[in-house]
Amino acid sequence: MAVIQDTFTEAGDTALASHTPDTGTSWSEALNSSAGYVQVNAANDYAESTVSENSCAIIMVANPAPGVADADVEVTLPGVETVSGTKDFYIIGRYQDTSNFYAIRLLPTTEANYAELLKVVSGSYTSLDTATPGLAADDVWKLEMVGTAIKGYRDSGAGYVEVLSATDSDISSAGNGGLGWGDIGPIGGHVRPAWKADDFTVTASVTAGFQLLWEVGLNMGSVPAEGELSIPVAMYDYRRRRV
Repeated sequence: MAVIQDTFTEAGDTALASHTPDTGTSWSEALNSSAGYVQVNAANDYAESTVSENSCAIIMVANPAPGVADADVEVTLPGVETVSGTKDFYIIGRYQDTSNFYAIRLLPTTEANYAELLKVVSGSYTSLDTATPGLAADDVWKLEMVGTAIKGYRDSGAGYVEVLSATDSDISSAGNGGLGWGDIGPIGGHVRPAWKADDFTVTASVTAGFQLLWEVGLNMGSVPAEGELSIPVAMYDYRRRRV
């Protein structure tokens, strides 16, 4: 179930912190050490930084947070930075505060290991996995968090391909999905408006919901007669086919 959906549509350029998503309640500026902010570009229906600034950071988180820890955070990138340097963009999940979250970090493809799965715990950054899977405008990227399985996917037009993967249990609570520009690690970095974000979604894991329904069904202890509808069994069968 989508907790957040945002196509970044406004009649005029609007600060993202003042914008209401299509589904969800608001965006919060969790961190901003730059001289600008993130805005909705009304002419193009995407989010972008208003500044190009070195050694600073912006984190925007979408509200509300999903009610479960297992969730996906997805975003389309209408524009990506192509000029070399530490010019970071982040897709954030299980965000607790500026010192605790998971993220996919993207850099220009000129940089080594320009796609990275990472965690920030108690303010300390740890790389969980790196890859060079390709990166281009109009890519769709997904951060998937199911239990201790933390994964990153890229869709360049032919469907999602898993490109990053790790097992980690340090952040197990539900948290917000969000986006970041620049030095949010903190591992160094610069804010650039070339990174554009569109079609942002935060989805509570279907698997987690099915698991809950199945367990409820087991606890009820009822077995349906032939031909009767059993929601827990139907959900379990769907989940099994989905896997």
